This record gives sequence, C-alpha cells and structure tokens, in this order.
Amino acid sequence: MYREIKNLNIDSAKPVNDEQIIIFEKELNISFGKEFKTYLEEFGCVSKDYLEFYGICGDNNSIPSAIFATKSMRNNVLNFSKDLIVFYEIGDGSFYCVDSMDKVYLCDYDKVKDINTSFKDFITNKIKNI
Repeated sequence: MYREIKNLNIDSAKPVNDEQIIIFEKELNISFGKEFKTYLEEFGCVSKDYLEFYGICGDNNSIPSAIFATKSMRNNVLNFSKDLIVFYEIGDGSFYCVDSMDKVYLCDYDKVKDINTSFKDFITNKIKNI
C-alpha cells in the first residue's frame, strides 16, 4: 500500500503484527482504520529528514509513539476526542490526528478541522514533497 514512499530513503521502526495492533486498539478503545493499520504493519513508525510520523514502536512510553501522544492529549486537553489518534505534531502546538475511517484532522487543542485527505495520502504527500 505504501510502495511510493518505501523507496524514498525513509527511516522506520520495526513493523508490528496484528496481535500488537489489537492490544493498542483496546488500550485506546478505538479501532484503527485500514490505512493506519497497514502503515503500522509495514513500518511501525516513520521519519524522513525533519518529519516524524508516530506509530507503534519500542516501549511506546514516549514520542514517536502514537499511543503515548494520544494518551497525553486525552489527559492534558479538555474534551479531546476519544475518536482520534495523534500521529504527527507540527511543533507550534498543532498536531494531526487520524480517525477509524483514516480521515485526517488538524487539531489545535480545542479546535478540530477535517482537512479532507486520507492518512495514506497525507503522509505520502508530506514525504514526497520534502
């Protein structure tokens, strides 16, 4: 599914299996979308130059863990949606999230904006446009 970016000299963590995905879906109480699951299965998480896309990696107790980032937002941002998974931070306090349908949203803590793109298209375009 992510053939386009595999040849773009990206760094990735260890891919994860279905069992690990199920554990983290239960931990976050959300189902991951097909594109996000495939991303986790193919990469775990990805970085390229200054871009860092979160996923499941290592002990998941810090960034670049989507689980850690999502739990942090849920604990620190009043009314943060339980339907979103944090996968990319801009650095200015804004971050991108994905839902269980693989739709991407730009979040600025209390504001959420649908940016009308899928998870796969979002990360593919970001990496290709470096």
